[in-house]
Amino acid sequence: MSNSKKKSMLLTLGIMLLLLLFVSFYGIYTVSKDKESQIEIVQLEEEKLSQKQHKINNEKKPSRQKIRTNNKINSTQNRTNSSNNKSSLSSKNMASENSPSEIKEKPEKQKVNDDVNDITNQILNNPSEDSDNENDIHEIQTEEVNFSGGSYSLKGRSLMSAGKEEAMCSDLVRGKVVLKITVDKLGKVINVLGDGQKGTTTNEQCLIDAAIKSAKNTKFNKGSYTQVGYITFIYKNKK
Repeated sequence: MSNSKKKSMLLTLGIMLLLLLFVSFYGIYTVSKDKESQIEIVQLEEEKLSQKQHKINNEKKPSRQKIRTNNKINSTQNRTNSSNNKSSLSSKNMASENSPSEIKEKPEKQKVNDDVNDITNQILNNPSEDSDNENDIHEIQTEEVNFSGGSYSLKGRSLMSAGKEEAMCSDLVRGKVVLKITVDKLGKVINVLGDGQKGTTTNEQCLIDAAIKSAKNTKFNKGSYTQVGYITFIYKNKK
């Protein structure tokens, strides 16, 4: 072979080698680019998925908060309803306990009797003498004054009318009932004590009840103060 042919062969071989190197480098370069692009695509998709997941979580959180707030509201409403029910029940009970019908059933006489009982008890514990004070209640032992059916002891007072309540007993029952009475300034008997008074000779309740009713219907003349005295009713056999 001539030198020219050898040179041409060497050139062609060199060119072929260069082409191979270029192709190989180009292939490697394109492959690496493809891999990088694929990696970037995967990363982008992962980011998109993470963003979607984050959005979903953010959307779920308010709903949970709403549920919690609704539960809190419901619980508070239930508590308020229960407290309102309790208060309504207690108010109904109070209204039923203090209903006008029950209040009307309390007579005014009972209040007066309670007040007079307190005053009479004070007098019994601390008997007073004559006083110039009109508000004092006087209990002074005096001689008995007889009337038809009994007697009374009340200083300075005259009997205007004696109560005559018939005893609902058998015809053979008899006895004497002594009562302690409180008479106001107008002459009205405002309190009667009939249990265990000295001088009573009977335990028959029918006689005692009749005497108490008769004493309450007894009237005296007016006085300058309230007084405490005694009145006696004598019940004889009806036959």
